[in-house]
Amino acid sequence: MCEDNDIRIASSHPSRENPPSNDRDIEASLRELNREKENGNLEKARGLGAAAAAEVYADDGASFFGIDSSESPQMREQRQMLLAFAAVVGFDKYVPNAHCARAALSTFYETLKRDAPQIYDDVERSFAFSFYFLEYHRGRDVAAAIGHTFAMLCSRPEDAVYAQLGKALYLRFLDVIQSMAEQTGFVKE
Repeated sequence: MCEDNDIRIASSHPSRENPPSNDRDIEASLRELNREKENGNLEKARGLGAAAAAEVYADDGASFFGIDSSESPQMREQRQMLLAFAAVVGFDKYVPNAHCARAALSTFYETLKRDAPQIYDDVERSFAFSFYFLEYHRGRDVAAAIGHTFAMLCSRPEDAVYAQLGKALYLRFLDVIQSMAEQTGFVKE
């Protein structure tokens, strides 16, 4: 029989979940953290997190890509959830290391909490991230699977247009995060 502590919910960071396991790993991680702090990468990562959050809640931002005037508030909420998820994935993919990814992610959530509390609350209470992470971790045509998940979360599970929109939003915002990360000028050592 499965117990509650046997069940694992997808974390808020796709692939950097394993903490250092011994003293040498901890020391190496601390050295890396100090190096990232000294070379300015942590501050740059924080700036990236804040900029990504601002794009998620902007009234003229990426969430309006492909918008239809007849869309419901639920649809707008799901757009923002999907962009927030894409930001999390983008931090993992486009910043130099786990320390910088955590700094970007932390600032992303802090910025949402401060500047767009409704979106932050939506992210906190929604199961959307768990659904998206399940598809992300499966690794099979991730963008298409995320598009289908988006359609399902919009209460349109069989609607190919919504699935295509979800896929397009996800890929577009990953591109936005990649571009922002490249413009950040992370020091690569």
